[in-house]
Amino acid sequence: MAEGRCVGVGRTLATRLRILARIAVPRRSLHVILDTLPRDSKWWASPGTGIAHWSFTGDAETLRDVRRAAEKLQGSLVLLAAPAEIMTAVGAWGTPPATIEVMRRLKRAFDPDGILNPGGLSFDHETLRSAQR
Repeated sequence: MAEGRCVGVGRTLATRLRILARIAVPRRSLHVILDTLPRDSKWWASPGTGIAHWSFTGDAETLRDVRRAAEKLQGSLVLLAAPAEIMTAVGAWGTPPATIEVMRRLKRAFDPDGILNPGGLSFDHETLRSAQR
Protein backbone atom coordinates (compact mmCIF):
# COMPACT_ATOMS: atom_id res chain seq x y z
CA MET A 1 0.00 0.00 0.00
CA ALA A 2 1.01 3.56 -0.50
CA GLU A 3 2.51 5.29 2.48
CA GLY A 4 2.10 8.78 3.84
CA ARG A 5 -1.37 9.37 2.48
CA CYS A 6 -3.49 8.18 5.41
CA VAL A 7 -5.76 10.42 7.41
CA GLY A 8 -8.12 9.71 10.24
CA VAL A 9 -11.77 9.88 9.30
CA GLY A 10 -13.59 12.06 11.76
CA ARG A 11 -16.34 14.59 11.93
CA THR A 12 -14.13 17.44 10.75
CA LEU A 13 -12.75 15.56 7.73
CA ALA A 14 -15.83 16.15 5.57
CA THR A 15 -15.74 19.86 6.32
CA ARG A 16 -12.01 20.24 5.58
CA LEU A 17 -11.94 18.37 2.30
CA ARG A 18 -14.06 18.78 -0.78
CA ILE A 19 -14.86 15.15 -1.62
CA LEU A 20 -15.21 12.16 0.68
CA ALA A 21 -16.06 8.67 -0.56
CA ARG A 22 -16.40 5.21 0.96
CA ILE A 23 -14.87 2.42 -1.10
CA ALA A 24 -15.76 -1.19 -0.33
CA VAL A 25 -14.14 -4.11 -2.17
CA PRO A 26 -13.26 -7.70 -1.27
CA ARG A 27 -10.44 -7.68 1.30
CA ARG A 28 -7.93 -9.22 -1.07
CA SER A 29 -8.55 -6.39 -3.59
CA LEU A 30 -8.23 -3.40 -1.29
CA HIS A 31 -4.56 -2.78 -2.11
CA VAL A 32 -5.40 -2.81 -5.83
CA ILE A 33 -7.96 -0.02 -5.52
CA LEU A 34 -5.78 2.05 -3.16
CA ASP A 35 -2.94 1.91 -5.66
CA THR A 36 -5.23 3.43 -8.34
CA LEU A 37 -6.04 6.54 -6.28
CA PRO A 38 -4.43 9.82 -7.41
CA ARG A 39 -1.16 10.71 -5.68
CA ASP A 40 -2.63 13.72 -3.85
CA SER A 41 -5.37 11.58 -2.30
CA LYS A 42 -5.73 10.97 1.39
CA TRP A 43 -7.26 7.76 2.66
CA TRP A 44 -7.88 5.65 5.70
CA ALA A 45 -8.36 1.91 5.23
CA SER A 46 -9.42 -1.12 7.19
CA PRO A 47 -7.77 -4.03 5.36
CA GLY A 48 -9.61 -6.62 7.44
CA THR A 49 -12.94 -5.42 6.07
CA GLY A 50 -11.97 -4.20 2.60
CA ILE A 51 -13.24 -0.70 3.32
CA ALA A 52 -11.45 2.58 2.71
CA HIS A 53 -12.49 6.20 3.12
CA TRP A 54 -10.98 8.38 0.41
CA SER A 55 -10.74 12.16 0.33
CA PHE A 56 -9.42 14.43 -2.39
CA THR A 57 -10.04 17.56 -4.35
CA GLY A 58 -10.66 16.57 -7.91
CA ASP A 59 -13.12 16.10 -10.70
CA ALA A 60 -16.03 13.88 -11.66
CA GLU A 61 -13.99 11.87 -14.16
CA THR A 62 -11.52 10.76 -11.47
CA LEU A 63 -14.43 9.61 -9.31
CA ARG A 64 -15.97 7.73 -12.24
CA ASP A 65 -12.65 5.99 -12.95
CA VAL A 66 -12.21 4.85 -9.34
CA ARG A 67 -15.89 3.79 -9.12
CA ARG A 68 -15.51 1.71 -12.32
CA ALA A 69 -12.37 0.10 -10.89
CA ALA A 70 -14.14 -0.70 -7.59
CA GLU A 71 -17.18 -2.15 -9.38
CA LYS A 72 -14.92 -4.24 -11.63
CA LEU A 73 -13.50 -5.74 -8.42
CA GLN A 74 -17.09 -6.53 -7.25
CA GLY A 75 -17.10 -3.52 -4.95
CA SER A 76 -18.62 -0.08 -4.71
CA LEU A 77 -17.83 3.59 -4.21
CA VAL A 78 -20.37 5.73 -2.37
CA LEU A 79 -20.00 9.50 -2.18
CA LEU A 80 -20.37 10.71 1.39
CA ALA A 81 -19.66 14.41 0.83
CA ALA A 82 -19.06 16.39 -2.35
CA PRO A 83 -19.93 19.69 -3.96
CA ALA A 84 -23.38 19.67 -5.56
CA GLU A 85 -21.99 19.71 -9.10
CA ILE A 86 -19.87 16.59 -8.44
CA MET A 87 -22.75 14.80 -6.71
CA THR A 88 -25.05 15.59 -9.64
CA ALA A 89 -22.50 14.58 -12.27
CA VAL A 90 -21.47 11.30 -10.67
CA GLY A 91 -24.33 10.32 -8.37
CA ALA A 92 -23.94 9.24 -4.77
CA TRP A 93 -24.61 5.53 -5.09
CA GLY A 94 -23.10 4.24 -8.33
CA THR A 95 -24.53 1.49 -10.48
CA PRO A 96 -27.75 0.08 -9.02
CA PRO A 97 -27.70 -3.62 -8.19
CA ALA A 98 -29.53 -6.14 -10.35
CA THR A 99 -32.02 -6.53 -7.50
CA ILE A 100 -33.14 -2.88 -7.52
CA GLU A 101 -36.67 -3.70 -8.72
CA VAL A 102 -37.12 -6.20 -5.88
CA MET A 103 -35.95 -3.53 -3.43
CA ARG A 104 -38.38 -1.01 -4.89
CA ARG A 105 -41.30 -3.46 -4.62
CA LEU A 106 -40.43 -4.22 -0.99
CA LYS A 107 -40.20 -0.52 -0.19
CA ARG A 108 -43.60 0.14 -1.81
CA ALA A 109 -45.11 -2.81 0.12
CA PHE A 110 -43.85 -1.58 3.51
CA ASP A 111 -44.01 2.16 2.78
CA PRO A 112 -46.82 2.75 0.28
CA ASP A 113 -46.94 6.49 1.01
CA GLY A 114 -43.18 6.91 0.50
CA ILE A 115 -42.59 8.71 3.78
CA LEU A 116 -39.58 6.69 4.97
CA ASN A 117 -36.32 7.87 3.40
CA PRO A 118 -37.94 9.50 0.35
CA GLY A 119 -35.83 9.02 -2.76
CA GLY A 120 -33.52 6.54 -1.05
CA LEU A 121 -34.08 3.87 -3.70
CA SER A 122 -34.68 6.21 -6.61
CA PHE A 123 -31.83 5.41 -9.01
CA ASP A 124 -33.70 7.41 -11.59
CA HIS A 125 -32.69 7.47 -15.25
CA GLU A 126 -30.72 10.71 -14.87
CA THR A 127 -28.67 9.20 -12.04
CA LEU A 128 -27.99 6.13 -14.17
CA ARG A 129 -26.87 8.25 -17.13
CA SER A 130 -24.55 10.27 -14.91
CA ALA A 131 -23.00 7.17 -13.37
CA GLN A 132 -22.34 5.61 -16.76
CA ARG A 133 -20.54 8.63 -18.28
